[in-house]
Amino acid sequence: MGAVASSLAAESCSPKCEEVCNPKSTTPDGKPKKTKIDWGNEDVDTKASLDRLAQMIDFTKALAGGDFAKSGKRRGSPASANERRGSSASAKPESFSSSTDAGGGSPVSPLEARLRRGSSAAKTVHENLHTACGNGDLRRFKAALDAGVSLGVSLQELVNQKNARGLTPAMLAAASQSKSSCEILAMLIEHKADILAQDVSGWTAFLHACRNGQTETVKFLLEQGVDPTDLTADNQTSLMLALIEGKLDLVRLLVMQKTVASQIVCKDSHGWTSLHHCAKHGSFENAKLLLDQAASINAKDIDIKTPLAVACEFGNLDCVKYLIKKRAGVNDKDKEGRTPIMHAVLHDYEGVAMILLKAGADPFMRDLNGDTPLKVAGDAGLNSLKAIVKGQILADEQAE
Repeated sequence: MGAVASSLAAESCSPKCEEVCNPKSTTPDGKPKKTKIDWGNEDVDTKASLDRLAQMIDFTKALAGGDFAKSGKRRGSPASANERRGSSASAKPESFSSSTDAGGGSPVSPLEARLRRGSSAAKTVHENLHTACGNGDLRRFKAALDAGVSLGVSLQELVNQKNARGLTPAMLAAASQSKSSCEILAMLIEHKADILAQDVSGWTAFLHACRNGQTETVKFLLEQGVDPTDLTADNQTSLMLALIEGKLDLVRLLVMQKTVASQIVCKDSHGWTSLHHCAKHGSFENAKLLLDQAASINAKDIDIKTPLAVACEFGNLDCVKYLIKKRAGVNDKDKEGRTPIMHAVLHDYEGVAMILLKAGADPFMRDLNGDTPLKVAGDAGLNSLKAIVKGQILADEQAE
């Protein structure tokens, strides 16, 4: 071992090595000397060289300790850390150009492509924009637009992006009860939002506004020139949807539109007219508006139910009284042979049934099952109705 050491000591260093092994600590003028070596094509400071050597030693120790993944990459290395974050240090920046869907068919917008790739930033912008529109949150809406622009997404693409339910920002804003809804809609239109777009049920932003009773939004959209006669996939009109909420001012606004008024007698896929919808949801004031516009009081749906039968089925007492006043047929049968009073007792609306009795409804008329309204009332414990019927029978017998 001593011989080996002696032989090594006897060997002279190369000029480059001599600079490292026996550096001169100062320059001729007495300043600390910065020693450099020529390593390849670049000058490297001695300290930098030693740092690099230390890194190589650490790497070798890690290799000797088995700190390698099966893939051959050291755990904790910058590359593997980036991969855990879903990216790579050498990966190319995301492209904003349009691509195609998985089947190689129709083009996919840049925002849609980013969402499909799971971009968290794109997803956040997408969700914030739709939430802001649904809540009528103007500040959050503007912030979402700015964030989208910062991602390189065009405003036109951003304001037309649909959510998982097929709703656009304009549809959500139109349905919102916020006072900022019209302002948000105006900004959406300014950025070329398609306010005529339809969701999976065929509803436009205008139809969403009608369904949610948003009178001011309906006014605003009418001013933008939307067609108020658009139908849903199941042939419901804007007036039918407005009657679900039953706001009188909105119903009046729509009826004032001549094209909408002409749809009052139209039927949806269930055969319901606007008066059927009013009989279920609305008030007698709305029924009056419709009848003043020549609605058919005894129109029949696919089950041959009249509006009066629907009003009795849902216990809409005010509508029942008004329709009776307007001479609706109190003994008209549906396809199961049930009259309006039968629908009333089947759903335990005793007060409605008593109004019908006074209007001449027959409590003994049988349906296809052979049941009468009086029998059904007795089985349901509607004793007041039974007492009235018995009183009428006694009165008739005494009159004879």
